[in-house]
Amino acid sequence: MPPEESLFGDNLQYKYRGALLKAELRPDFLLEARDRIQVVCRLAFGFAVGNRYVTGKDSIG
Repeated sequence: MPPEESLFGDNLQYKYRGALLKAELRPDFLLEARDRIQVVCRLAFGFAVGNRYVTGKDSIG
């Protein structure tokens, strides 16, 4: 499990392995990235999860 996770979105909570993450407001750079990706994918994204890994050998799966 990654040592640090962040959740960005609108009034959202995300439970992962027993930990409850509360969404933070998206910073401007994430809003811009989301808007560009939504145009290309033609999909809407409500939140983004970010994981920080300590080494290059860490992973989710």
